[in-house]
Amino acid sequence: MKTSFLKTVSVMNKSLCFLSAVMLMVLMIIGAMDVLGRYLLASPIKGCLGMSEILLVGVVFFAWPYTQSLDGNVKVEMFFIGFRPQTQSVVGAIRSLIAFGVFGIMAWQSVRKALVSMESREIIDILNIPAYPFHFFVTIGVGVLCLQLIVDFINFLNAGKGGEAWSR
Repeated sequence: MKTSFLKTVSVMNKSLCFLSAVMLMVLMIIGAMDVLGRYLLASPIKGCLGMSEILLVGVVFFAWPYTQSLDGNVKVEMFFIGFRPQTQSVVGAIRSLIAFGVFGIMAWQSVRKALVSMESREIIDILNIPAYPFHFFVTIGVGVLCLQLIVDFINFLNAGKGGEAWSR
């Protein structure tokens, strides 16, 4: 059970990170083409700002779970470094639970926002495309982040008991 769950979360993290990297590359290409078109051909790309905003949401929220799996997100550990490993594990587990609660609420609210956007047929002005699929970027990224926080929580519990942590 634990290995299949861990593998599933790991595959989801890496897949979203790959999508984030692709979106970042597309963002750079679009930005460069827009600058070249604007200054060399006096013809900027219409909707470049809208596309950039959409892609930035994907870049951030799709990379977040993978960053968490590498323990790369910012945290304040200055106060806890001197504590015993068991105490650090307890603090880490509590931190993971709190983060899970916060991001769980964020996932729930982003689903609500996406559904409202879908029902109201909200569109992205210049691009004239529906906005709701891009609202789900937040939901997907934060949902997978919540799964990673569950893995982290279990790792902290196992480490606090002197057991073997699930590998990252």
